[in-house]
Amino acid sequence: MKRVLFLPGYMGGGFGHISRCLTLGKVLRDNGVEVAFVVAGKHRSPLKEAGFSIYVPHFPARPRSDSAFQPAYLYITDASYQVLRDGFTSFWRLKAAVFELRNIVQRFRPNVLVGDLSLLTGIIGKHLNIPVVQIIRSGMHPIAPRLVWWESPPPEIRPPRVLSMFNRLLSKWKLPELQTPEDLFRGDLYLIPGIPEIEPLSPLPPNTYYVGPLWENTSTETLERPPEFGEPGEPVLYMTIGGGASPVGNVRFFQFLEEVVARLPFRTVISTGKKVGAESLPPSSERVNWVSWIPGDAAIFHSELVFFHGGYGTTMEVVRAGKPSVIFPFHTEQESNGRRLVQQGAAKVVIPENRKKHLQYMERRWKGGRFSLAYQSEFQVSAKQVAETILDVYSQARYREGAARLRKIVKQYPGVEGAIDFIEKLW
Repeated sequence: MKRVLFLPGYMGGGFGHISRCLTLGKVLRDNGVEVAFVVAGKHRSPLKEAGFSIYVPHFPARPRSDSAFQPAYLYITDASYQVLRDGFTSFWRLKAAVFELRNIVQRFRPNVLVGDLSLLTGIIGKHLNIPVVQIIRSGMHPIAPRLVWWESPPPEIRPPRVLSMFNRLLSKWKLPELQTPEDLFRGDLYLIPGIPEIEPLSPLPPNTYYVGPLWENTSTETLERPPEFGEPGEPVLYMTIGGGASPVGNVRFFQFLEEVVARLPFRTVISTGKKVGAESLPPSSERVNWVSWIPGDAAIFHSELVFFHGGYGTTMEVVRAGKPSVIFPFHTEQESNGRRLVQQGAAKVVIPENRKKHLQYMERRWKGGRFSLAYQSEFQVSAKQVAETILDVYSQARYREGAARLRKIVKQYPGVEGAIDFIEKLW
């Protein structure tokens, strides 16, 4: 029996990494493949419910978050920040994590490793001579990484220098050294879970393929209208911020949204993503419904307009549903997604004019030296500005036309079945 081991961003990242790998894992299992996952953290429940074997790594322990540091926006320039976020803060932590993962891989004996923004998949695969599939975003592709593509990052930003500790280990194994942090995502096959309009790469690097979104349900027409949306025919604005609320102080942000929707003339449904208790929120009214959770795909499909943080999963959901949107990003990757939708005439992004002048800088230290963080401490936009942006997108047909065009494009890609075909060619 063939075996596939998934490593979906196991020491950090949002649920999107888990959901993509979970969908692929179910189809592979249906095809007679033995599937297991390496996952730590809070997102193991869906994997357990689906009956998959899970290996839980202990190293590196993810650092405790600084609850006092809650920026409204974080300017991230490359994958080096993820290295520290995921707990690789010293050589001994890296070494412990690598050897633990190597033991897991040797116990499971996979034919293929599949990583989704997992920092160690490529290293272990090369070391043990196991083919590696990387589910990758264009901005993190090791051949042509460029997370911030619309401007030159401020010169005050100094990312942490993380390569030396990885290269110290790679040299012992006589493996090629890393030249950029994104080289951690090296693989034998790269699958982009999107479309060129949102994830442009030109020229397309070798062994890289667009497969489209990796979801179980590829049809939106069968999704039932959520009861919170009221009667059919009534226009609804759907607001969702996924996991992106954490860095901005949840309650504070939802209070800001209350000021926004008070200026809007139509029904609004706001999902808190289970992050804030109902007692902390304004009471629901005839025009505003607060929900802790709602099926996102159905809510997006039955809405007239979507307001969200720019997370990749929701980005591809609005593309699949053909809905115009307004993006309120909390960091540069989310802003990148929003700007791509703007390029396609399907959205607007709410950002302060000349964001660079609003950035503040914080110097931090780790075992590899000093680095700097660039951030925005406050939103620097008003509720009036956000409401006007929403009304502008809602009132103009060109945004609906741009979104409808993307919906037609995304249907042309093979999705899960196409990704499975590529994976199976590696054994």
